[in-house]
Amino acid sequence: MVSINNDALTEKILAGERITAEEALLLYEWPLEELGALADQRRRQAKRSSYNGDGNEIVTYIVDRNINYTNVCNVYCKFCAFYRTEKDDDHYVISLEQLDQKLDELSAVGGVQILMQGGHHPKLGFEWYINLLRHIREKYPHINIHGFSPPEFQHFAEVFGMPLREVIRNSKKPASARSRAAAVKFWSTACARRFHRSKSRAMSGSK
Repeated sequence: MVSINNDALTEKILAGERITAEEALLLYEWPLEELGALADQRRRQAKRSSYNGDGNEIVTYIVDRNINYTNVCNVYCKFCAFYRTEKDDDHYVISLEQLDQKLDELSAVGGVQILMQGGHHPKLGFEWYINLLRHIREKYPHINIHGFSPPEFQHFAEVFGMPLREVIRNSKKPASARSRAAAVKFWSTACARRFHRSKSRAMSGSK
């Protein structure tokens, strides 16, 4: 059982009150074990009345699928066995036909969500990603799009020559309100850059 510091912020969280942006920044520095314990308590509060009062005893799940839209990447992380360069024979960029096959298979087993991530392709443009999202939303409206990681968004901003906030805002447009495409995570510019720098320390030298 993880012990939780008995301070005003902890008490506020356990009371189910909404915290401020400033308080959220304080939590960012707290030990992960304490954050996990607090999050679990809030989850229990939120679920308690569900399922006729059995919400804390019932676990739900969804069927989803990971889709990697390209394995071309110019980051060259030492630990990554996935990435390829455009010179490698087995590099790829997914076609809409291949994407449809994956989404048809997912739909056939009751799937409702995809996690879409890929390499940092140096040549795919803004319209390629927008067309990809639009295609999914129009042809598979029942599929929730959980798309793109913070480093990918930072990469998009650099390749597109576009501010990060604009990339996030424009990427949301081809998806409906129920879609999590393009920054449901809503990482701030500072947070994305911090994450990007952390990942950079794990990279090898340039090729």
